[in-house]
Amino acid sequence: MKFRNETILLLVFVFSFSFSFGFDINSCGTLINTPGNYNLTSDIGPFTTNCLEISSSDVNLNCLDYTIFGNISTYSAIKINNLYSNINISNCNLNGTFYGIWFKYPSGSIDNVRI
Repeated sequence: MKFRNETILLLVFVFSFSFSFGFDINSCGTLINTPGNYNLTSDIGPFTTNCLEISSSDVNLNCLDYTIFGNISTYSAIKINNLYSNINISNCNLNGTFYGIWFKYPSGSIDNVRI
């Protein structure tokens, strides 16, 4: 029975560890439509449509202090346009965007974002 408990603990640890790093984003045009953690891996842009679009609840986007560059058009660096919940955006630099973050109806937080 001791072996079974250790195996379960190991599976829980591996499952938790595999989702702690998240998905990498390295270009504009990314649609985030799955819950999870997302990280920018470099500066991205410029963009001719919305750079990043979030279409899911339970999303954590960490820009890791990278910059999303725009072209001063009518588009957003980050767009969330529906009733999604628990969307958290942090550590972003937004430069040259018409709308920095289009956060219409969802719930969540925006922390340490510079425009």
